[in-house]
Amino acid sequence: MYHSFNPDWLPEDHREFKMLVDKRLREIGERYGNDFDAVDVINELYSKYKNLYGEAESIRNFPIADEKDHVQWCFAEAKKYFPFSRLFWNEGCEETFGEAYMGEKSYYYMMLDKYIKEGTPIEGIGIQSHVFYDEPGNKLVYNAVRQLDVLDKYSEFGLPIHLSEVSIPSYSNERADEEIQAELVKRLLTLWFSSKNVNSVIWWNLVDGTAYGGENVFHAGLLRNDMTPKPACKVWDELVNKKWHTEFTKNCGDDNVIQFNGFYGNYEVEVTVGGKTVKKELTLKKDTTGYHHHINADYGLRIKRIVID
Repeated sequence: MYHSFNPDWLPEDHREFKMLVDKRLREIGERYGNDFDAVDVINELYSKYKNLYGEAESIRNFPIADEKDHVQWCFAEAKKYFPFSRLFWNEGCEETFGEAYMGEKSYYYMMLDKYIKEGTPIEGIGIQSHVFYDEPGNKLVYNAVRQLDVLDKYSEFGLPIHLSEVSIPSYSNERADEEIQAELVKRLLTLWFSSKNVNSVIWWNLVDGTAYGGENVFHAGLLRNDMTPKPACKVWDELVNKKWHTEFTKNCGDDNVIQFNGFYGNYEVEVTVGGKTVKKELTLKKDTTGYHHHINADYGLRIKRIVID
């Protein structure tokens, strides 16, 4: 549910509007519901109230977002049609890393705290990171101490955090500008990866010139407009696909057992014994590796036992 950018054919009447939303969610859920691991239920609700008092005339906003039970209704609708998906609330950079961040006194933090305590099925936290310098407060996003403080604070909910919309500008395709973008990507991506509750980093626009509206002046893509990779793209590939990647060949020894520390992800295990090769696939993630927050928090124990006969 997004209060803005709505098509002209949607009705103003709240009851009719809700009926159409219910119909749409039911159709998507019946066809694709089991395919979605995660669903963004609410987008950028924090700063919108009373239809912006008419301040955003260029986009169509809906006052339905001002209904007292709007948040509960949205998540109840999503849970009804996507019962096996993790449900997220997504907020903007200003509301998270920017000037509006005040620890547990932050509006977004207090809203999450309120609705979670009331039983609303909020199961994930979306935090945007559009580092556009013409927006007030975004210089604060480059402060590493502040970044860690925000991530630690929102980790208190014990929910996965998605860096849901990431834009790090190069401002041009000049070599020096692109190199600075690459260094920023390296530092921020490494910082985010270090935070236990950050489960996903999602780039906003892959290619220069394909972002929303005036955002294209920032050249925040990982690829240039001709689809050639920028240095930032190569940094991303090096970190995600090589550095944070587990791959090895090892002799089992006399006990036929291999133990290893591996990054979370999907694995293909290939075992050869006496000329016969067996392949199996496995997934290592928090939900399936014996991770218990209260028991193993200080030890980092993640255990998955795989037996290949």
